[in-house]
Order: sequence, then structure tokens, then C-alpha cells
Amino acid sequence: MWWITQMLAEPGKTTAGDLAIPLGITILLAVALFGFGFSREKDGGPAWVKYLSFLPLVPCAIYGWPYFKFATDDFAIKGNFIGGNSALAYKAIFIVPIVLGVVLIIVTVVAKRFIDNESRL
Repeated sequence: MWWITQMLAEPGKTTAGDLAIPLGITILLAVALFGFGFSREKDGGPAWVKYLSFLPLVPCAIYGWPYFKFATDDFAIKGNFIGGNSALAYKAIFIVPIVLGVVLIIVTVVAKRFIDNESRL
């Protein structure tokens, strides 16, 4: 039931620890799905399975946009409404899923080349 309160949290009142939970779950789920998809593709399974790892990243970035906007707002910064760990967490909840998505795309390209080179041996 705690996740309902997380969904209804609002920027400016949520602590850094409150944002660490959904971000951590998202990262763990995305990396686990990618690893599972990569192992399935390496064993000759369908390649599309590893692309499921992008599914949790999109809602996390959408969820994190208001927090990012609040953390980068001049009025909030100058008014000392945000700072320290909260500012970092507010920015991370939006930036980390996007960066992880880019990293997974790069790893997908490298993994595809690895699988193709391994099959030639």
C-alpha cells in the first residue's frame, strides 16, 4: 500500500530516500530484464526480449520529470526550498533512467556484435 503514497508524492515535500526506492526498483528491473533478454538471445532465443528492459525506464522518467523541473527551478533554488541530497535525488529520478536507456542501447549494439562474432567461431 506504500506505493500509492509514493505515486501521490509531490515535488518539494518528498525526501531523497522516498525517491531512492522507485529509482532503485526501476534500475534493478531494467538491468534484470536486459540480462535475461541477452542470455535468451545468446542461447538462440528471440532478440526482442532484451528490449523489454526499456519498459520500466519510461514511466520512471515520466514520474521523475516534475521532480527534475522543481530541482532546476530558479525560484526553488534561490528560495532554498531544495538543496543537498534532495536536489541530487530530484535530478537523478529523471536523468538516471534516460542515461541507463542510452547505456542499454550501446550495450545492445556491442552485445549484438559479440553474439555475431561468437557464432562465427
